[in-house]
Amino acid sequence: MPDHKEPLPSRRHMYASKRPPDTMLKLEFSIDS
Repeated sequence: MPDHKEPLPSRRHMYASKRPPDTMLKLEFSIDS
């Protein structure tokens, strides 16, 4: 079961890295909240 949940977050992190810094800032804000 954990194997299925691991690839999901992993892909999201990869997308954030490929996207502009604007997305990274939004992600940081989400973590801060």
